[in-house]
Amino acid sequence: RYDHPLEKVREAVHLLNRTLPFTTPLSYSEKEIRQGERLATIFSEIYQKTVEEIADTINLVSEHIPARRERRLHIGLFGYSRGIGQKRLPRAIGFTAALYSLGIPPELIALGRGIQQAQAEGLEESLATFCRSLKEDVRQAGFYLNRENLRFLSSGNPAWEMISQDISIAETFFRMELGPVTIEHYLHRNIVSSIYFLLQENKNITPYLQDAAILRKSLG
Repeated sequence: RYDHPLEKVREAVHLLNRTLPFTTPLSYSEKEIRQGERLATIFSEIYQKTVEEIADTINLVSEHIPARRERRLHIGLFGYSRGIGQKRLPRAIGFTAALYSLGIPPELIALGRGIQQAQAEGLEESLATFCRSLKEDVRQAGFYLNRENLRFLSSGNPAWEMISQDISIAETFFRMELGPVTIEHYLHRNIVSSIYFLLQENKNITPYLQDAAILRKSLG
C-alpha cells in the first residue's frame, strides 16, 4: 500500500480501466501448458531441496521478525508453505523477510540451475513465454543482494554456494550484474551485513531488521 505515491497509483488504475477492456486474454496450446508445467516442476524441485538445506538459518533469523508487518508481494516462479521436507519454516512473510534480511532475495534461489535445466530440455522459449517479466523481476530483487553475506554463509553450508552459482548463471543468462545501485540499496547492504555479524554473536537484530525493511518499504 505504501510502495508508490497515491496519485501515481490512481493514474495506473485509471490506465488499466481504460485499456484492459480492449485487450485479448492470453491463450496457450496443450503443448505449451505441458511445457509450463514442466518448467514449474524443474524450478520447484531444485528450490524445495535448497530451501530445506538452509531452513535452519531462515528459522534463526525469523525468530527476530516483528509480528506486525507490511508484506512484500513475491513475484516469480515460486510459492511458500509452512514446511518443506522434514523442515518447518515460517509463513510466507517471515520466510521472505528472513532471506531479504540476510541479503539473499528468495527470487534468486534455484534460478540459475532451473534456467540451465530448462535450456537442456529445450524450454528456454517457454520460459520467456510464461515468465515475461522475469529479467526485470530478477533485476529488482538483485538490488538487495549482499554477496559478502552469501560468501560467509557458503563457507558453512554448500547449499548457499549453490545459490551463489544460481546468481552467476542468471547474470550470464540475462547479461546483467546484480547488486545495489542507489544509496538506499547500499545502505540496505550495510545493514544486512550488520545483521549477519550480530546473528553470529546471538545479539538482538530486530531493530536492524526493521531498518532494512524500511529501506525496502516492506518486511517480507
